[in-house]
Amino acid sequence: MTSIAGVRLGRCLFPSSIAVLAFVSWSVAATAEGLDALAQARVREATFEVVVAKPEKDPLIYEKPLPLELLPYSVRTDKYNSLGTAFAIGENRFVTAAHVLQVGTRTQFGVPLLRTSNGRVLAIDRIIKYSSAKDFVVFSLQRPDKVAAFRTETKPKLDARVYAVGNALGDGIVVRDGVYTSETPEDRDGRWKWLRFSAAASPGNSGGPLLDETGKVIGMIAMKSPNENLNYALPIAHILDAPDNVALVDDRRTFSTPLFDATETQTLKFDTPLPKTIPELAAIFAARNDTFRNQLSQALLKKEYEATFPRGDGSKQLLSAPRVMTFPVVLTRTGNGVWDARAPEKIGNAILGKDARLYFAIQGPAVMVRMQRPTDTLAEQFYGDSKQFMDLFLKSGAFNRAIGPEKVRVTSMGAAVEDIAHVDSYGRKWRQRVWNVPYDDTVMVALALPSPEGYFAIVRQTRTAALPEALAGMRAMTDFAYLTYQGTLQQWQDFLAQKALLPDVFVNLDLNYHPGGNLQFRSNRLDLTVSPAALQLSLGSTLVVLMTYYRDGGHVVWDVSSLLVDEERNARSYINVSRYPKPDDAALPETKASWSRLTTAARPYDARPYTDNDRILIRDIANTASAKKGRYQGENFRYTVTCSAENKQSPSAMKKRLASLQKTLQILEH
Repeated sequence: MTSIAGVRLGRCLFPSSIAVLAFVSWSVAATAEGLDALAQARVREATFEVVVAKPEKDPLIYEKPLPLELLPYSVRTDKYNSLGTAFAIGENRFVTAAHVLQVGTRTQFGVPLLRTSNGRVLAIDRIIKYSSAKDFVVFSLQRPDKVAAFRTETKPKLDARVYAVGNALGDGIVVRDGVYTSETPEDRDGRWKWLRFSAAASPGNSGGPLLDETGKVIGMIAMKSPNENLNYALPIAHILDAPDNVALVDDRRTFSTPLFDATETQTLKFDTPLPKTIPELAAIFAARNDTFRNQLSQALLKKEYEATFPRGDGSKQLLSAPRVMTFPVVLTRTGNGVWDARAPEKIGNAILGKDARLYFAIQGPAVMVRMQRPTDTLAEQFYGDSKQFMDLFLKSGAFNRAIGPEKVRVTSMGAAVEDIAHVDSYGRKWRQRVWNVPYDDTVMVALALPSPEGYFAIVRQTRTAALPEALAGMRAMTDFAYLTYQGTLQQWQDFLAQKALLPDVFVNLDLNYHPGGNLQFRSNRLDLTVSPAALQLSLGSTLVVLMTYYRDGGHVVWDVSSLLVDEERNARSYINVSRYPKPDDAALPETKASWSRLTTAARPYDARPYTDNDRILIRDIANTASAKKGRYQGENFRYTVTCSAENKQSPSAMKKRLASLQKTLQILEH
């Protein structure tokens, strides 16, 4: 419903505090003045609870048995969850709020049902009328009980006593009195007026009848104001006068992305013939919603196209200066229009066992993850096992189930119910995985990108109904991922053997190493051989490959920008080859200054050793060996070679190491 910024009174499925329970008891104790006992009995007979069956099985595993005794007796023993209220307005004709019946809403729960005051559960047959804008639905039942339907009044008296009837907080039908105080236009363009009343209404009242002092229905309870003690009802005339056998959808929808601060708002408007069952109508709505969401997304991206990375002036700084990011992030556009890769302020970690850790941080609506593979798990098994991925993520303690005042950690969700490939705009192959959380109708979603040491991932929890929107946003985020590939030489060999999982840019990447021999690294842009004379390596040595975005001719690519390989457990002894793009006018002053030093072979790029704390380093421009082979570095980039060692190394030894690397290094682009 899109007309007014009110709070819907649909039922919250799971009370989570003792304070809520106390309010339930108070609400049940309240009674309406003016309606005698017989009238109230008739009201309850014609008013129904809208419910859905609770999931029969819970696929989740917890750190301990759930303390269900902390829940109220009625909650833990009821086989159904309460959604809201409905009422009878004719022979086999019933009314509730459209948002209560959840037509068109993706859900893990079944089709909504009606429950009578004596506990009978009745199946809904067909939808007869529907309006999304006015938030009502009229329907029939498959085997209705004989019920004396409410009479109606289309011209209620202002300032007269009224009664709000509904399934207040899911604890049975309650009648509460107040005053019909005023009318107020709906928010969008004033097409109709809501009835405003002062009778109390609680979560669960949505879809219930608003009665006048004679017991006639004057409206359907829809929502409450968030800022005052007044509630809203749709005048019953709008329901009675609405055409039969048609569903009317007229919703204003807004699409946004976590990548930048911009939105696209349009109106989805269509109609479809009725009567239909809830599943039939839901399928139509879902298809139209998906199409419309894609339309909004495309419209927003088209509007922001010229200012979206890697286009526009806001991208130039990042394209001119590669970032070294040990933790994966998603590029975002700042308030001044500049795209940036910012490390999160707080990164948590959890021990996974077997020399592995999980690093995680919040970015926007999601959790960014860097996951290391345990050493006792084979690469092929690890990358193909969605259960193990989520089990390892849950070791972060990020997901708990609230049972009353207590939170119980979830330790396993089992295998994903969806596990498919998603290839982003740069040819990176992510696993799109979804796990159901049936008890509260939510899902856990992960887009996981294999890496040598394990995974990079974007993870979030969302309502089942919002899954398409969540996936669309997360897939958009993958196009802006900024990450560094790293791992031991053994992990790299295991990773590169998984051909189907490799990014397109790694298809022609070769890595060959045998203990005691040379390490050869070859990509589309460079070829490097590291001999034992240059660096003493083992399968436990670390190779870090910095991937970044930069211009290559007339377009932007995601490719190798730098590589670093170090001796095992000794980060002071390493070699590094880095690519630097020529900065443009928008680059930061320090970036331009660095480029000037590169092009003139000024310090520190002068092949002369120097000390830095407990290290000795030597750097040079990587052009000598390439020039001998007839290749030269292009005007728009430079490569450098760096050797680092413990300070006890002699300058002459460092020069020999550098010379050894220069002889084998080939720059393959020009």
